[in-house]
Amino acid sequence: MLFCIIAALIVVNESLPYLIKEKPTEDAAFMEEVALFKASLKDIPPKTYNYETGFPEKKLIAFNPNTLDSVGFVALGIRPKVARNIVKYRAKGGKFKTPEDFSKIYGISESQYNELYPYITIPSEKLTIKEEKITPKKEFERSREFERKIVMVELNSADTTELKKLRGIGSVFANRIVAHRDKLGGFVDIEQLKEIRGFTLEKFDEIADFVTADASQITKIAVNKLTIDELRMHPYLNYRVSKAIYEQRKNLRRLISRNDLENLPDLPIETLEKILPYLCFK
Repeated sequence: MLFCIIAALIVVNESLPYLIKEKPTEDAAFMEEVALFKASLKDIPPKTYNYETGFPEKKLIAFNPNTLDSVGFVALGIRPKVARNIVKYRAKGGKFKTPEDFSKIYGISESQYNELYPYITIPSEKLTIKEEKITPKKEFERSREFERKIVMVELNSADTTELKKLRGIGSVFANRIVAHRDKLGGFVDIEQLKEIRGFTLEKFDEIADFVTADASQITKIAVNKLTIDELRMHPYLNYRVSKAIYEQRKNLRRLISRNDLENLPDLPIETLEKILPYLCFK
């Protein structure tokens, strides 16, 4: 056994030089080319990241919100979700006509808008006038469009026909406005239009300058005469609030002013402010 081991070691020792390849010598010319290539490379500054958000540090540059892509919005410090919403808004036909329009995007805070405002650039559009034959039909359509732009509508007296003269108001919204007006007893303020289902902020802004609300025409609630079920018919009053008003009336025998309704546990101050113009204390 010992003889066999010794013989094996001798064979391995003699064969090692043939098994191990020699380390290739470096080509001096090749190494010189490598050195020249490294010297020609420009230093590229690494991207800096905000490690709290995981996104690249914002870099404020001039931008057009009508053409910038979502990556560009993120580079300005806008959250990716908000950036995607802006792109979707434009894809549906939305357009920023003034820098102030950009502040209406949901998710853009006032401080962020103030920071971006100096960098918003929206080129003015040049209007081109094309010659065309004016037919009686086109003349009528133009007159109707002009009428829709300048018409003023009083919400508490207008019917659906008058409401449809407003830009962006068709039969559906005209009927919803009338239905909500009837439930309320009339509009005290045009801001109440926002309570209507589907009535977006954009639609409200589009007609806000062309509508008024005459509060003297509203129908008031005889708060000292109605039952709980009759009170709760108003959109601003649910069963709990109606019961609280009814019980307070029983306790005081008669409600005289808003002071009698303040500080009721089941009547929030926000609800009181909304319903107060509709209350009659006679």
